[in-house]
Amino acid sequence: MSAIRIFFEILLVIVALALIYSIVAPFKAELKAYIFSIGNRQVSELLYIGGYIIYKLGYLSYTLLKIIAEYSYQAIQYLLSSSGIKTSLSLSI
Repeated sequence: MSAIRIFFEILLVIVALALIYSIVAPFKAELKAYIFSIGNRQVSELLYIGGYIIYKLGYLSYTLLKIIAEYSYQAIQYLLSSSGIKTSLSLSI
């Protein structure tokens, strides 16, 4: 049970990082300007570096989940088409 729990905890972290990326990505410039508008330069740089690391990890997580989703979708289409079931699903990512 421990290995399954660890797997799902890692999966949860990956999904959370991907969600953070998808929320923050449209507002990247505004967040950067806000962080650097803080009066203390050291705090601003520390927040920027921490945010940049989280942003890049989120991008990697988002990309990984997108690839997994695309291949899973193709696998499901293949399995359904080989079983004779007609499908009319469209996935536009």
